[in-house]
Amino acid sequence: MTPKSGERIQRHPGPRNAAGQTLESILQQLSPEQSRILQQSKGHTQMIAAAGSGKTRTMIALIEYLLCIQPDLQNQLLMLSFSRKAVAELRHRLPAAIRSRVLIVTFHGFCYRLLVRALRPAGHKLLMISEQDRDRWFETWLRQRSDQIGGIPFQLLYKDWPRFRLHFSDLAHACQQAFQEYKQTHRLFEYEDLVQTVLAALQAGDPAMLSACRFACVMVDEFQDTDPAQLEFLQLIQPGRLVVVGDDYQAIYGFRGASVTPFLDFGRLFQPVERFYLTTNYRSQAAIVRLANRVIAWSGHQIKKKVRPVQHNGQRQPWARPCRLSLARQQERAFALELKTWQDQDWMLLVRSNYRRQIWLKAGLPSGHVMTIHKSKGLEFDLVLLDFIDGWQTAHESAQAAPNRHGFLDEEIRIQYVGITRARLALGLLFDPETPARRIERRYARQIYSSACASRTTRRWIAQIGSPERLRDRIHSSADQHRAA
Repeated sequence: MTPKSGERIQRHPGPRNAAGQTLESILQQLSPEQSRILQQSKGHTQMIAAAGSGKTRTMIALIEYLLCIQPDLQNQLLMLSFSRKAVAELRHRLPAAIRSRVLIVTFHGFCYRLLVRALRPAGHKLLMISEQDRDRWFETWLRQRSDQIGGIPFQLLYKDWPRFRLHFSDLAHACQQAFQEYKQTHRLFEYEDLVQTVLAALQAGDPAMLSACRFACVMVDEFQDTDPAQLEFLQLIQPGRLVVVGDDYQAIYGFRGASVTPFLDFGRLFQPVERFYLTTNYRSQAAIVRLANRVIAWSGHQIKKKVRPVQHNGQRQPWARPCRLSLARQQERAFALELKTWQDQDWMLLVRSNYRRQIWLKAGLPSGHVMTIHKSKGLEFDLVLLDFIDGWQTAHESAQAAPNRHGFLDEEIRIQYVGITRARLALGLLFDPETPARRIERRYARQIYSSACASRTTRRWIAQIGSPERLRDRIHSSADQHRAA
């Protein structure tokens, strides 16, 4: 029917989700490479999302989009992550009207729910052993066998099982066996036991457990951190659609039993699969992205991709280029004093090990400005200092894997990549110029960073930076000038 002259044509906005969003309004929030993921029509999905590429925004948009085109998906959508922090962020960023229609939980949290439900009819409770009680048990058990380990602090052993098994294999095996017997006697669970217990029920074909795990769509965040039990869990529950999100460049939890292999082999493990790439970095300045690309090239076993920066402000300024900073051991206290005026600003010193974190805390660095690289995962800061003075592992020390063709451990290279990509505006890498040539930190400095970074004294670098706050102002000013031109 042709409208009469002057009559308004009414447009139909199409389907809306519970939050009132239309397909058009959801897609408008995204870049072309992000929106392509939403419009996949069938099969499983692998989203390879580089650091700073808008991964979380894309996952949120995918949930909103799916609930627009398939309203019956509500309460049939499960999102699994590996940390409570990630779960909290995902819940916070979803519109309230949608939040209640999607189950967002950690792997362990989901298995906990399943087991509580399974035990309820029999009147049993699920008892979790606390981290403090577990550590006390290990301390007591090891103290009774202190003659077998010499003067090594007990905590260094039970907090680092790969190293414990490497140096005291028989004792480590006996310790784990005794602890398992203790838990069984007292009906106690650890977080890892939750997944294993649910997995055993699924393997046995338990109808109630299989039914409770049936979801039309399952999304898994940080899939590169999957361990064998979690992978088998996903294979057994057979979701209608599986969407995995992650970045093999950021697989850094080998010490927990995680492996990057499922992420690399996803197309073989789950079929049919469509692979999408998010390779635009919206977070970091161009020089930082270029360095990260250069560093990750030193690792093997990866999905090749070139990450592209968006931020190019002030790139010709001396403070824009990542710098190697000379700082000898025992000079941490003096350097911490130089940084005292930055105390309330947005910067972080990242270290490879808790041992190095303690060194910096004793040197006077505030606890809110020093953390391990593993703890920093998912965070970002205006300015990052990366500690290469000590604490990095070799193949002999880690017992995780053999070195690659460059003589480096792939996971140690990936840990460096994660540290570098936490920085938005500026990056400083701390190296001890007196480190012996045989040390891995010296090899990193010589082979990877010597030609990739400018060299500065800490004092000169701080003078060039001014402060993270001043740096941010200069970069914003540079951006304004660029737009005006």
